[in-house]
Amino acid sequence: DPRWTLTIDGQTIKPEASFGTVMHFETGDGGLARLSYSNPLSRYVWVLLQVFLWLVVLLGILQPNLRRGSRRQQFELPETTPVVSLSANPISGDLA
Repeated sequence: DPRWTLTIDGQTIKPEASFGTVMHFETGDGGLARLSYSNPLSRYVWVLLQVFLWLVVLLGILQPNLRRGSRRQQFELPETTPVVSLSANPISGDLA
């Protein structure tokens, strides 16, 4: 089903291939011509899907706190003492 259609004086002219992907129309004697293009329905579906996916990306970038807010409270660790002390004052009883 071609996307480009040419009608001359109400008669539809079929496109012909030339040079691979290029097409041309044999017009004959000419007359009142109308060249039109129609998009398939699948093109509109793909465009809507792409817009939806971009919105998901934007929401993910602009609203990162919606997901992290509850996680931050779940992973709070109790305060602990350090395993190694790097202080300049040695504790009594230690070898200097």
